[in-house]
Order: sequence, then C-alpha cells, then structure tokens
Amino acid sequence: MLQSFGEKVRVEGRGPVRLEQNELGVTVEVHIVVGEGVPIPAVALAVAEATAAYLPTMLGTTAARVHVFVDDVAASPPADE
Repeated sequence: MLQSFGEKVRVEGRGPVRLEQNELGVTVEVHIVVGEGVPIPAVALAVAEATAAYLPTMLGTTAARVHVFVDDVAASPPADE
C-alpha cells in the first residue's frame, strides 16, 4: 500500500515526503521550504493537517504521526527599483 502511495507522490528515501510503516501505524515526514516572512508555525500546521486529511484517501488509513520539517527559508526576491 505504501509503495503505490510513494509512486503517486514520487517518494524517495531522501525526497520531500518520507513514509514509514511500523506497528504504531504510518508515520509521514514532509520537508518544506517556506518564503521569508511566512508564519512558519501556521504553514507547518496547515501542511500537517492537509497531509493527515489526504492519507485516508490514498492509503485507506490514517497517519499515526505527521512530522513537518522546514528545511530552509527562501529569501524574497529583491524589489524592483
């Protein structure tokens, strides 16, 4: 089941989405980059909630855990002068 989900989102061992299934259930890691000035806690929460809501449609199961990692903050492009 995880294999087909991984294929749909192009999951790789080191990709932005990582899945693990064990006796506790499915654990999902999502790695993101946010823009400068973006409220990181709100974005991370929104990503975690969206991921948790999406899993039952793809796997028929809920996530035991969803971890969101902010890997970087992208600088805003310079304003045109």
